[in-house]
Amino acid sequence: MTSPQKASNADRHDEEFDPANFYYELTAGKDVTKLGMRYVKTEIVSIAPGGWAEKNKIEIDDEIWEINGKSFVTMTQSQRLDALTGPRPLNLKFKRPKIKDSYYEIECHDVRLGMRYVRNTITEVKDGGWALKNGVKVGDQLIQLNDRLFESLTEDQVLKMLAGPRPLKLQFKRPASEHLDKVAIKEGEAMTNHGAALEKPTETKNESDGAAKKEEPEEKVEYQAPAPAEDNVIVEEERAPAGGGLMGFLCCQAPAKNNKKK
Repeated sequence: MTSPQKASNADRHDEEFDPANFYYELTAGKDVTKLGMRYVKTEIVSIAPGGWAEKNKIEIDDEIWEINGKSFVTMTQSQRLDALTGPRPLNLKFKRPKIKDSYYEIECHDVRLGMRYVRNTITEVKDGGWALKNGVKVGDQLIQLNDRLFESLTEDQVLKMLAGPRPLKLQFKRPASEHLDKVAIKEGEAMTNHGAALEKPTETKNESDGAAKKEEPEEKVEYQAPAPAEDNVIVEEERAPAGGGLMGFLCCQAPAKNNKKK
């Protein structure tokens, strides 16, 4: 296992660089075929238990900053995929934000979620509904449904899963701007959060009083398709077949030794 090393400021790229954040470097050696992490755009959203990422203490909400000295932030989707699945050793630089977003998971056993969303952002939480009872707030973002990246799913796949069998496992992200005081952050008075997550909202079970209720019309969920793939980068272990979404767990795998591009 390679211990994280503080990155030097001398060879950094300047885009969005903030010295208040923590930057560290790791090397995935020739024996590392899978990185064992999943990300959206540049941000790590989940980590495989026992994998390379977990063993090297990479945390959810860390960001991939550079690969082999090249800015990961400015790469295209195709370039990111090629870089992560390229030959080892692989030198990676990560950014750990001073103020981290928080992630939480909830299992839903109810038929109706009691919330509306646009793209992947919650825009309305219904009074008395499942979402409100379980601490979901306007501004939270849907990241995964049943361990599948939300932004990799088509509209039909999303609606099918939301209306499908229960329990349904949902992962949400609460951006730092939604749960920390902006003035305190600006003045440097907010806590420095390197891995501490907000307490997971308490899951509440519905209790039935046995009283007859008038059937309500079916809840409608607002949906807008994700932005073009260029803005919603999701890397997987293998390239998806034509017509298929990019799904599953990110386990960036190095090519076989004799598998050379012609």
